[in-house]
Amino acid sequence: MAYTVLTDDYLTKWWITGTGSVVNHLSEVMDDQPLGPCMQQLDADDAWGTEETNEWLIFTRYKPDSVYEYRDSAWNLLTNVADNTAPGALGQGEWTFYTDWYTVVRLTDNDNPNDTDMREYYAWDGSGAGLKFMTESIDDGLYQIHISFDIGDGTTPTILTLLNNLVWFDDSVIYITLDNATFLASCSCISIYPSGGSRHIEFHHAEGAKNKQIGIGIS
Repeated sequence: MAYTVLTDDYLTKWWITGTGSVVNHLSEVMDDQPLGPCMQQLDADDAWGTEETNEWLIFTRYKPDSVYEYRDSAWNLLTNVADNTAPGALGQGEWTFYTDWYTVVRLTDNDNPNDTDMREYYAWDGSGAGLKFMTESIDDGLYQIHISFDIGDGTTPTILTLLNNLVWFDDSVIYITLDNATFLASCSCISIYPSGGSRHIEFHHAEGAKNKQIGIGIS
């Protein structure tokens, strides 16, 4: 299997589903989806509105780093042109970010995006146009989490394992383990800064199939 990572319209959280191919670590999450978290627009949602002839738009609070269309049984990258390109000026296979609020696309062969799945990706480290989600300072060792995330989506079997990792959470950023998901940590330190509260450090120690968490508050 491979991990899938999605995010919401406002980039207020992201979530992991599935398992990695080997160790189920955060490094595999990033390796399995190197383009970053995805805002997925399914054709069944019928969410795209008409901008101009053959041009379609959808609300996007932050400019994506890349946009893909699904055609011919494969994901195909669309070409990003200058922001605020005038309505009606896009060529086939192009997209623009318009008025800081909308992704506008013209698909290959002038297809309708409501008839094909679309994906908008945001870089993990915020190096493109989006916000930071997670940065990896030491491969499979040191991570900083910038936006809260869920482990699982409540239905998909999901496993995430932290072994000898240091994971640092930004202010008010948390993680939640949902139904049908398993989070296992051993000798890992997770540092959390709740909004308006004191620093709180959790040490996770796995004992067999059971997780223990020891919380230490530091004012």
